[in-house]
Amino acid sequence: MLKFSDEFWTSTSGDLSQRREALAVPAVVDGPGDAVRIVVDPADRGQPWIGAGAAVTDAAASLIWNSMDAGRRHEFLDECFNPERGGFSVVRVPLGSCEPAAQPYYTYDDVPFGEHDNTLSKFSLGEGEPGAPDATKDLKHIVPVLQEILAINPAVKIIASPWSAPAWMKNTGHLCQGGRLRFGEWTGNGFDPMHDSFEGCYARYFVRYVEEMAKLGIPIWGVTVQNEPSNAPKWQAMMWTLKEQAAFVHDFLRPAMNERFPEMRIFVNDDSTHNLMWPVRDL
Repeated sequence: MLKFSDEFWTSTSGDLSQRREALAVPAVVDGPGDAVRIVVDPADRGQPWIGAGAAVTDAAASLIWNSMDAGRRHEFLDECFNPERGGFSVVRVPLGSCEPAAQPYYTYDDVPFGEHDNTLSKFSLGEGEPGAPDATKDLKHIVPVLQEILAINPAVKIIASPWSAPAWMKNTGHLCQGGRLRFGEWTGNGFDPMHDSFEGCYARYFVRYVEEMAKLGIPIWGVTVQNEPSNAPKWQAMMWTLKEQAAFVHDFLRPAMNERFPEMRIFVNDDSTHNLMWPVRDL
């Protein structure tokens, strides 16, 4: 396998002129000296440990896929995800695009403003062959990188998190700057909550994503309801209260997943650390 012979500092200007020096190996001593002693008792278990890993956004995947030749790309991913090397065991991916993107923002069911697609007939992870220059959406960068990661370590857990529902499902009609799912409204011609409400349609959107990724050999281990549900930035975003997330999971997302993927893990409050106390306060 290829070795990385050159390492560089980088900056926002893209200046690669500053050579990065290797860090000195710290000394190993028998006594802790003035340091704080930390004792790890493996018999005293707290919360379950799922793993550690990295996010693979469209921007990150585009750099991995386009800026390295095949040998160097494999060496980089092997160094990260091979259990005998870096040992990364979790990957977080956006369910749809997110703000660090190499392509125009997208979801998997984009229709002209004012139109709906409650049957999800226009759902697509993208066009073209995975990794091809003319491929679009997830097929352009994210899918081929995930496929290579899974070839290195098939046990990697992939967690998908949406930045926004399709714009037509939101009360603002736009992907960016927050907005909310159109709770309590109808998008179909009938009154079947799972098929004609916006909540039911969005739940089926999640299921369809998992189905289509599975067809590409990419098993989704878990999903979160929303990335940063308390945030409404200028890029793709959608706001939820914790009670809205809980109701959506209980009434729509969990039942929809149970029909096809009963083992699917569903997470709420996928937010910044300053909001980790929401569940204690609100539920």
